[in-house]
Amino acid sequence: FDKDMKILKAKSDIPVLYKQNVTNGVFSLIYVFDMGNNHDKALGTAFNYLTYLGTSKKSPAQIKSEFYNLACSFNVFPGTDRVYITLEGLAENMNKALALFEELLTDPQVNKEAFANLTADILKKRTDAKLNQSANFNKLIQYAIWGPDSPDNNILSEAELKSMDPQELTTRIKNLNYFEHRIMYYGPDNEQKLLSTLNSLHKVPAELKPVPTTDNFKQVETKENKVLLAEYDAKQIYLGMTSNDGRFFDPKIEATRELYNEYFGGSMNAIVFQEMREAR
Repeated sequence: FDKDMKILKAKSDIPVLYKQNVTNGVFSLIYVFDMGNNHDKALGTAFNYLTYLGTSKKSPAQIKSEFYNLACSFNVFPGTDRVYITLEGLAENMNKALALFEELLTDPQVNKEAFANLTADILKKRTDAKLNQSANFNKLIQYAIWGPDSPDNNILSEAELKSMDPQELTTRIKNLNYFEHRIMYYGPDNEQKLLSTLNSLHKVPAELKPVPTTDNFKQVETKENKVLLAEYDAKQIYLGMTSNDGRFFDPKIEATRELYNEYFGGSMNAIVFQEMREAR
């Protein structure tokens, strides 16, 4: 890391992981917050909602049109313990895209119709997931790891979604930039130009709030052998094994393990799969 990238400092002591793109004229800018649904179960819903919102000066359609005209786009990836907010596209338009992006993050306006549609989509996906064998198996794995109190279940209930004031979600969006975070950049701007852009356009207070800690979830200790069975009417079985026994995890071999899995398994391009299916 010390050799192939640099760690800069933007205003409010925000770390910036920097790597210059010398290949083409596109950029990728990512805000990383070490907080997610484990800290606030409404956070994921709030950022899914963001993609449907406008500001006090621009409608959602205008926001989408302006990003399109700038050849840029943004995405939000909320997880259980981390949120990634990405902005990427044509580097010559980065300043305009970043200004528009920051405007949306700091001034999102409630759209009740969009929230009603989002709620309906969320509930429909949950219903559909119950008919999906892979989704059911994943829930079983989560239960094996966490027991009944799982991060996977730390979500807004149907009743909470239907009774929620969407203003609560826009408030969460507005507050995010007040928390400690870091920025990752890959693009053609040099260090000085990037820091100047961030210091000018990234709307944060002089002192950021620490990310709240959470220890709500504990993995179930593997003390004995157990078989968990979820019956599902299907032509194939899904079978897996989980354990948090220290004998099965060694960080010293993680890089080798990942390399082995990437080379020998994991997809239809894997060498063993190709050998069995194509050659034999």
